[in-house]
Amino acid sequence: MKSKQISATRSHRSSVAKKVQRKATTFRFAPVVQKRLELLGKLKKTPLNRLVNVAVAQYVDIGLAEAEADLTNVLGRIRASRQADPNFDSAIGEFIEAEATLAARDPVEGEVVKPKSGRKKAKEGAAQTKVHEVLGV
Repeated sequence: MKSKQISATRSHRSSVAKKVQRKATTFRFAPVVQKRLELLGKLKKTPLNRLVNVAVAQYVDIGLAEAEADLTNVLGRIRASRQADPNFDSAIGEFIEAEATLAARDPVEGEVVKPKSGRKKAKEGAAQTKVHEVLGV
């Protein structure tokens, strides 16, 4: 009879182990934290592993709730912004105004650099010749 109970218990344990796979992980605690954790474990008569699991679970729950609240806030601001200017007309207007105002001083527009006098000019290829024709250089 006992062998059937042991067999049933092992079978149950293996099915539970398949459902919930725990992973051993190593953490290094500051010495002060380690001592305080050990003291708490002795006072509560609770294994350190369980104390750490409970503490980490609480920390993760709080962190995720804060992140969710932050993301909900950001999403609300994005929605409000889109409703205020659904076609981005003001952004487009600001871009056009900046381009018109700064076009003469825009460093991205570039300028043609001519070789210094006295330096030999390298032989141009067909593409360079065409570009220089278009630019009027």
